Amino acid sequence: MKPKTHMTKHIILTFAGSLLLNASASAALLVSGSATIDYNKTAWDGLASGFGAGPNVLTLDRYFTQADANALTGAQLLSDPAQPSPSYTGQVYAMNGTSVSNLTGRYTQATDFDFTLGTPQAHTGEIGLGGVSRFTVSPLIGGGSLVYGDFTLQYSATRIGLGGSGWYLKNNILPAGASFDILNPNIVETPTTLSISGDLGVSYEVANFLYFTPSDAGVDVGDFSFVGNIAPVPEPATACFGLVAVAASLVRNRRSRRTA
Repeated sequence: MKPKTHMTKHIILTFAGSLLLNASASAALLVSGSATIDYNKTAWDGLASGFGAGPNVLTLDRYFTQADANALTGAQLLSDPAQPSPSYTGQVYAMNGTSVSNLTGRYTQATDFDFTLGTPQAHTGEIGLGGVSRFTVSPLIGGGSLVYGDFTLQYSATRIGLGGSGWYLKNNILPAGASFDILNPNIVETPTTLSISGDLGVSYEVANFLYFTPSDAGVDVGDFSFVGNIAPVPEPATACFGLVAVAASLVRNRRSRRTA
């Protein structure tokens, strides 16, 4: 019977080691964070010039923080008075929680970004970001406003074929779609944080189907950075060492019963 005892112990310990290896690749979850956008005014002044309206087709007239934007309907976002000389830089887009509530005409998205440590591009879900920037459209091409916001940050390899890096910002305000590709991305991961930064490049879709100026695709219109906090992951070794202890106890009990 002794070989069987050794075999039982070996099986249990092997199983414990397997759990340890699998647990070490467990998923991580973002619990808080924010993004900062620094738009380049000179770059924006040169966009959509293919309309023949000259420069300054799009001019920033209002920036809404997450709190300000969440209190407004879609119609109010468009009708609120313009700010005097709003800043193109230092715009903060706070990360949304795991659930959101939208007023009429709003499209903020919850954060359900679940990824494997070491490979954030292999994620499920998305990072919801609150905040909106509104641009006045030149009256020479009809006037009105163009609104960017209710963003989600995510990765898709399909963006690479369109000139991006895979990481991109999706504008969920209608017409929804990829608005900016994160070019030259810098991804930094620590045990407690995840940061994603890079240049904001005009997406292929916006350049071709919104501005109707294909040459604007990939134009660098600013800088983007996101820093998020990762939920603490329990040490997998604790559970596995506990299992090892149980295995040893089972073996000892078997031996005690046989010698009794």
